[in-house]
Amino acid sequence: MYTGALGLANNVETFLRAGKIIGQKTNKIKLLIIGEGVRKKQLINLKKKLNLNNVIFFDEIKKKDVPGVLFLADIFWIGTKNVKNLYKYGFSFNKLFEYMASKRPIVFSVDAEYNPVKESGAGIVIEPENSQSLADAILKLFYMSKTEREEIGIKGLKYVKDKHEWNILAKEFMKFVFE
Repeated sequence: MYTGALGLANNVETFLRAGKIIGQKTNKIKLLIIGEGVRKKQLINLKKKLNLNNVIFFDEIKKKDVPGVLFLADIFWIGTKNVKNLYKYGFSFNKLFEYMASKRPIVFSVDAEYNPVKESGAGIVIEPENSQSLADAILKLFYMSKTEREEIGIKGLKYVKDKHEWNILAKEFMKFVFE
């Protein structure tokens, strides 16, 4: 599943092309895309052009409804364009922490020095804009046992609780400001 903006930076085209590769190997995997954006119409046209029966688009949902919807997925994806140093000083993917808190593995295709997925073991990190690597990562996670996927997902939840709860962030901020 992917939730969020459907813009140029989000590189959902790679997700669709991975869907083509996956569809040639199995019909058991559906790629769900929830969101709106300037590229939605183009992405739906690409889905039609690639004849993807395993990709389903949904309209944007309210922020408060996101946690309930995330539990419908087994695996999440976040991707960007392959732009060197774009995220050199960090990023702000709210969806990353929502994904991690839902205890599901993540395929993270973002070129960034700060990489919570790698640091926590909460999924598989691949290079951006590589449909084959994305398909391979999704297939690898899909063919793991449910228990193995749950163990990976739990690592993400633990990371969020240990490093990104408000009280922890506030303490770190205060330490930074006053020390």
